Amino acid sequence: MIAGYFYTCNDTIKETEEDIITTKKEEKVEEDVYIYVDIKGAVVNPGVYKMYEGDKVSDVIMKAGGLTEIADTSITNLAYKITDELAFKIYTKDEVKELFTETVATESDICPTETNLTCTTTNLTTIEDKEEETDLISINTGTSEQLQTLTGIGPTIATKIINYRTENGDFETIEDIKNVSGIGDSLFAKIKDYITI
Repeated sequence: MIAGYFYTCNDTIKETEEDIITTKKEEKVEEDVYIYVDIKGAVVNPGVYKMYEGDKVSDVIMKAGGLTEIADTSITNLAYKITDELAFKIYTKDEVKELFTETVATESDICPTETNLTCTTTNLTTIEDKEEETDLISINTGTSEQLQTLTGIGPTIATKIINYRTENGDFETIEDIKNVSGIGDSLFAKIKDYITI
């Protein structure tokens, strides 16, 4: 009779432990948040990848099959924590050399911002280009490719800008671009000097 009691008791304990493990697994599944990141350039398999929130640039590179032989990550922040809809490029050795030819360095070259993982042509400008840099991107007529040359504007936000002006008509002021989902005061501050209506 006592043996039967212990057997039943052990079964109850085992079931309780299994319930706790199952609950923890369910909680973990609920906690996992997926995001999508677009990696371009010198990786084995460029493309859009489903990642976990909290992953870093180095994790995306591994998911993309690793770096190619011509990749150069010397100007890439591998420890940067990725965010949803982030798009970035791994440059080749030749591209890095070209970027650093006769350049005027800025603070962002050393400390990439949340939207600049690397010292790209948006924040690393040659002396000659700096003098001739007068062309502004029209938010009313700019193509997706042109809009993506702006700091912090990737394929997704460029599409949102185009869709917004298609549905609502032309922007009347450059400030109106903040009506587009994904463009807040911080991003607007970075692009306002490079856009026009």
